[in-house]
Amino acid sequence: IHSCSKMRYKAAYWPSELLCPIRYKWVPFDIAKPLLDRKKYVKLSDYANAQNVESLTEEPRETLDMLSDDLDDGNSTNALIDRDAKVFDSDSEVSEGELYHETNDLASVPTDVGNILLGLAGARVRYKDFQADLDPHFRDHLEIRLLRYLKLVGLRLSERMVCSVI
Repeated sequence: IHSCSKMRYKAAYWPSELLCPIRYKWVPFDIAKPLLDRKKYVKLSDYANAQNVESLTEEPRETLDMLSDDLDDGNSTNALIDRDAKVFDSDSEVSEGELYHETNDLASVPTDVGNILLGLAGARVRYKDFQADLDPHFRDHLEIRLLRYLKLVGLRLSERMVCSVI
């Protein structure tokens, strides 16, 4: 925020937290600001999850550069599907522990992802219309991502906004 000329006025408000665009986790602005001063694109949630956050913000620039990942050219919230219908999550591989924790976080969210409007190769379809045709492993992975999406945008918007899959 503070390095963009159009957004600089928002830095004067000194927000309490910033949303990590990769993992959708809120990170205290006190942690995010020094990281964003050093590098334009960083995965903020990695620093917030680190056990010794204060020492991370004071490490040399080379270490911070090594720890932070540049965002890909594409939209990092999308899943990429190759010809064999295998799913590659552009965020990173997720451990079983993270999936368990994440699905527990989603307990308060409605679990019906069938009405989510998806954009697939230029077409708009409801997830329930092609859900049965998917590979079970792919379907489980996609449903976790759709639950995360549902948690972020809410039930009403998930039925109206197009969630881009490819």
